[in-house]
Parts: sequence; structure tokens; C-alpha cells
Amino acid sequence: MFKVGTVTKYYEKTGISIVTLISSLSADDNIRVMDRLKDSLEPKIEYIQIGFKKVTFANSGETVAIKFDEKIKEGSEIFRS
Repeated sequence: MFKVGTVTKYYEKTGISIVTLISSLSADDNIRVMDRLKDSLEPKIEYIQIGFKKVTFANSGETVAIKFDEKIKEGSEIFRS
């Protein structure tokens, strides 16, 4: 398991998380999310957006919007399994 990025903002109304990536991420990756309290979730990625365009893959260094099937707290770290 290695770190992919960090959630910098969560929009409650839309359920969108803004994530700064330090590694590439694909919409079909299996991920684990750890919050500051070390609670762990394994949400499914519904989609990834760059700007307002849905994509299936994002590169390291990009800031993306991700719609997960669960609420993801700000400051949570995302890991790929």
C-alpha cells in the first residue's frame, strides 16, 4: 500500500472531494482512505474530474475532483492497495 494523495477539500452538498495527487490514480484502482484519527474506509471511485471534464486517469502532481461513494473528510490520505 502506498500513498496516492491527500484530500484538501470536501464539498458536502455535492459529495465531491478535491485531492492533490503525489502518484497517478485510475478510476478503477482499489483504494484505502485513512483520516487523521486513522479510521479506514475502502470507498469506490465513482468518477475523477480535471477541470469539468471526467477522466479515467490522473497523473502525479495534478489536483483533481473525485466523487466517492462515501463521505471523505478533509485531511484524509488516499492509498492504493
